[in-house]
Order: sequence, then C-alpha cells, then structure tokens
Amino acid sequence: MEPSQYVRLLKRRWLVLFVFVAVFASLGYASTLLSEEDPGPVVTRWTAAQILVVDQDAEQVPDLQLAAVFATSGDVVDRVAEERGVPREELAPTLRTVSDRTEGKITISAVASTPEDARDVAQRITEEFLVEINKDSAANYQTQLDQLAQDVEARLDEVTALQATVDLLLAVQDSEVELTSAQADDLRRAQASRETALSRLATAEEARETLEKAGPPESPLVILDEILPFRISEREYNSRIAEGRQGQRDFDVGQVSLADTSSPTVSERLESPAARALLGGLAGLVLGIMAVLVHARMDPRIRSKEQAEEAFGLPILADIPIIVRKDRKADVLHARDKPRSAIAEAYRYLRSVLLFSRAGAQADPAALLSSDVEGVAGREVRVVMITSAGQGEGKTTTAANLAVLMAEAGHDTVLVNCDFRLPSAHKLIGLDYEPGTVAETGVPNLRFIADVERTDNDTPGQVSER
Repeated sequence: MEPSQYVRLLKRRWLVLFVFVAVFASLGYASTLLSEEDPGPVVTRWTAAQILVVDQDAEQVPDLQLAAVFATSGDVVDRVAEERGVPREELAPTLRTVSDRTEGKITISAVASTPEDARDVAQRITEEFLVEINKDSAANYQTQLDQLAQDVEARLDEVTALQATVDLLLAVQDSEVELTSAQADDLRRAQASRETALSRLATAEEARETLEKAGPPESPLVILDEILPFRISEREYNSRIAEGRQGQRDFDVGQVSLADTSSPTVSERLESPAARALLGGLAGLVLGIMAVLVHARMDPRIRSKEQAEEAFGLPILADIPIIVRKDRKADVLHARDKPRSAIAEAYRYLRSVLLFSRAGAQADPAALLSSDVEGVAGREVRVVMITSAGQGEGKTTTAANLAVLMAEAGHDTVLVNCDFRLPSAHKLIGLDYEPGTVAETGVPNLRFIADVERTDNDTPGQVSER
C-alpha cells in the first residue's frame, strides 16, 4: 500500500482509533486510583530561586564561584538566621547556589515547607549577599580614595620644597649679588622641577576629584527576575536538606542546574493520573493503528479498484460514483432524470466501453473483460447481464441507467428484470409490476419486461440463458 492509502485507511477507521485511545487512557487513569499501595498523605514542598547577573558596566567583577560561597555561609547566613529566629544549622542546609561563569550569573535558591517561607528566605539571602558583595566594593573604593589623597599630599610637599629652593635662589639674586654659574643652573633646574611637580599635583587632584564625584561603585551583580516559588517533591526536598547538611551547597552550572533541583523526576511525573492517562492514550493510539493495519491486511474484502484488478487479473471498465441516499429513496434514474450529472456521465463512459472497446463478447466472452481489443472491433454486443454477489450493490440501478443510455445512443434496447425475489427495476423506470408483458417506458428505443416465463425451480442464470 502507498502512504496515501494508509492515511485514507486510518481516516476511514477513525472511530476505531478513538475507541482504543479512550479505553487505554481510561485504564491509565484508573491504574493510579486502583493502586494497592497507599501513598499516604501528600506533602507539598516549595522552592524559590533568585537569579543575579553581572552588570556589564561594572568595573570590577568578582569571581562568581568564590562569591557564591558568601550566600550559603558566613555572616550572610548568620544575619538572616538571627532575623528569622532560627538556628544557623537549620537554615544553612536549605540554601543552594549555582554559578555560571559563561553566562555571568548566580542562582540563589531555598527550599521550605511553604511558598512564603521559600520566597522570603531566598529574597533575604540575596539582599544580604549583595550587601556583603557591595561592602567589599565600598572598601576598595575607600582604599583608592585614600591612596589618591596621600598622592596629592606628597605632590604638595614636593611642590612646597621646590618652591622654597626657588625662593632662596631668587632672594640671593635680588640682593644684587651675582649668582655663580652653578647657582644659576640650580635655579633653572629648581624652577623646571617645580613646574613638573605642579603638573603632577594637578593630575593627582583631578583624579581624586573624579573619584569623589563618581562616588562608591554600584553592585557588580543585579537582580534579573522576580522570585516565583513552585512545588517540589518530598523526595527532592529531603535530598536537598541532606546535601546541605553535608556541606554540598555551592555548585557550578556543570554540576547541577536549577531544573534538576526544582523539578520532579521522570518517575514522579509518571505517577500522576494525567501522565498515566496520556501514556495510556498514546499506547492506545499505537495499538489502534496496528489493529487497523493488521485487519486491513487480513481482510479479504475488495475495497478499491486496485484491489479488484489485482484479485481478478482484469481491468476495471468504469468507476460509478456513489448515489446519495436522497436520490436512492426517490428512485432517481440519473441517465433520464439528471442527464448532466457526474453519475450519468460515468454510465455513459461504461456504455462507450461496452460498445467500442469490448465489442467481441459474443465471439469470445472473455474478450469483454480483456484489455486486448485488437481484432474484435466491428462485432456487436447483443446481451449484457448485470450481476453481483450480494443485495443492494447496484445491479438494478446499473442495468436501468445503462439501458436508458443504450437507447439514447439509438440502439433498440430491452431491459429485462431478473431479480425474482425483490424486483425493483419497474420503480426506477416508473412502471407497474406486470409480469409477462413488454411495456413501453416513455424513453425512445427502450422497452421493459418486468418478468419472464419461468418455473419455481429456475435460477436467474437459467432464465437469462433463455
């Protein structure tokens, strides 16, 4: 089968697929309700995380992995524990940091029994952590400012000393005492050094003023998003506490991720009714598709032209569209009542095939169904019998439409009813059931025989041979 045929087959059997999906989804959902093991009371734990990123404009960026240690130890934990009134040993194991040097960020998270506690602890730890980081930055700023002040004072002392030397030599010169060549050289050197010292003093004072105007540096880390607590499993909560008590609180992004520490495991997700129902539905869909394909492979019935041609080794003469139920109930004869319809055109094609492409049936009955028509042209088909294996398959409809179209083509045509059990051809023609008579139908060149002389033991095949 071609892929398009598989698609059509699945579309035709959509109800089977729906039943399989519904049944297996229900079984998956029920499996969680019928579990023999009592899971006990459901305990919900919470975690909250605050993400800090490096400010791109920061002049000094701390080592993130080393800085992250401040959030889970030292004065930061002590201050928050004292503020909340809990022992430090109880608060510290609930904390965790994950540093990412590549992305330039630190994630500070906390676990607790309520979402409020998880959010508050993570928020306060983050705030105190930033205070600790900024404290170092402020200390570095003050150190730089002190160094610049000392530099300005040293430059000022240098300028004062050089100015005193220049003043002394100028005083000697003003006393109308001629300076020696050595004293004159000393005066020039002192004046040049004084100018250089004044320039260095101006530079140092400018640097100090610039640093004072800039003020203390802002924090190199900024808060990225708002803290949002979310649920974690009891197992994950206990695992976090156990790791924290062992001192495993600070991780690199390559060792652990926030998703790993804050989301349920795959096995825990599969325990939920929704997950079981989804898996059951997927299993039902797969099994349904397999069932449809296996049934189609084992089904001996013929459902397409290709299957018919393959089964009989004979070509299809014509493909007649399905007649809608409204036309079937109204006994519409398309060749007469709707001559321009697609169904009427399909029957005209069948008429043409019988008259021109399969014209050797009298000489060789197999030629009617043979694809080789060479040498049989010019022979005339006198009798065409329409038959099928079951009831309601279109024998009467095909015979009546074909008879009307044969008459339309100018052939003197007789439509003979051979359905002795449930005759209905007279209804399509619009006549009463009158056995043994040849009736005019109102269609030129077409007459109708409702029944023929026969005995009760005659079969339709024997009657048609007469």
